[in-house]
Amino acid sequence: MKNSNIKVYLLYILYFFSCFFIVSINVEVSDSLKIYSGFFVSVVIIFISIFKILFLDKKIIIRRTDFILFLIVIMYSIYSLILTLYLRSDLLYTIQIISPILCIIFLNYMFYEKDLCEKMYILIKNTLIIYVIIFTLLYFGGYCGLESYGYKINLVNQSEMIIRFNEKRINGFTSHKSSYALICYISILFTKVSNDSKLKKYIIYFIIELSILLSNSMMGIAVSLITLLLFILMDFQKINKYIKIIIYSSIIPFIVLFGDKIYYYISKARDISTAGGRFYIWSSYIKLMLQNKLGIAKLTADKLIKSNEWDFYYYNAHNVFIEEFLERGIIGGVLFVAIFIFFALKFIKIKRIDLFMGIIGITLICNMDYAIAKESIFFFWYLIILLYSKVRNDFYYK
Repeated sequence: MKNSNIKVYLLYILYFFSCFFIVSINVEVSDSLKIYSGFFVSVVIIFISIFKILFLDKKIIIRRTDFILFLIVIMYSIYSLILTLYLRSDLLYTIQIISPILCIIFLNYMFYEKDLCEKMYILIKNTLIIYVIIFTLLYFGGYCGLESYGYKINLVNQSEMIIRFNEKRINGFTSHKSSYALICYISILFTKVSNDSKLKKYIIYFIIELSILLSNSMMGIAVSLITLLLFILMDFQKINKYIKIIIYSSIIPFIVLFGDKIYYYISKARDISTAGGRFYIWSSYIKLMLQNKLGIAKLTADKLIKSNEWDFYYYNAHNVFIEEFLERGIIGGVLFVAIFIFFALKFIKIKRIDLFMGIIGITLICNMDYAIAKESIFFFWYLIILLYSKVRNDFYYK
């Protein structure tokens, strides 16, 4: 590693960890807009990357394998900005949305250095596990997560969570249980691609899955359990076929019994026939989207959908992709989906079917809640590009 680059790499680590610690802190610009710490970190990383490219490397190399990702992200960002300016909407809000996504092309460039990428992967994997353990222990200690008012960070106790949402659930350092479940799910993927022993992996899987169960995110629970089952089955591919038959034969009755319990638990907690009321929310916001095909840039108070049963409004579409199509229009929505497709196809190409399944799992979680929002935007894209860079480097640059 060049001596001139050491400070840059240390800054990456510093800012990422700073973002973890201050993730709940936000700056209130107005009653309707808050600036999240992930935005500041994204901007800092972008400027550091530009500085490194201009003054240290004095060139930028975009490898052919990732050129399409570069184009999609740039097109998405430019369209989002143009739409916001055209509609004279909230420019700062849009910048907060696109800056973490823009950040991935700079991080992708930085992670071409395999040694740096590997060290960051190990560091972040271990950090994620520690965070999951901490918040799981806090839950058993009577707390559900962190939040802030102004610049003061507070622990949220379970009684307060029951008053707000009529349930106990881990939010962790995010503002919603689905965002926490999503980050836990990505932690499972980080563990899967590690070189840890199977025993260590299974212990970590158990801890993460327990935390997802305590988050009470129904889709997160279902997707993570199915994913873990598939991962375990994949681990048994190389054993004796007779032992494999015995294992599979014992698993099937367990799945039937456990699946029935899961269905009962979910149906008791949510109205499955309406997806917990989401069918009404989705259809309402899809109608609004079709009335504004170019996009609305930001879902403002005058466009919120009111509940048909209770006296309150839905402040988002409870679906990441519908929210994207609504705010950034058909063009922006297609480009956003294209980013997911890019990673899915790349994982297939480099023979990581486990991570391809992971992208499908992430998509399912994002289809049931606005899981990539607010402070979680930065974490999501940072973790995804780091995971992709790690397995890409392992495949192409052994």
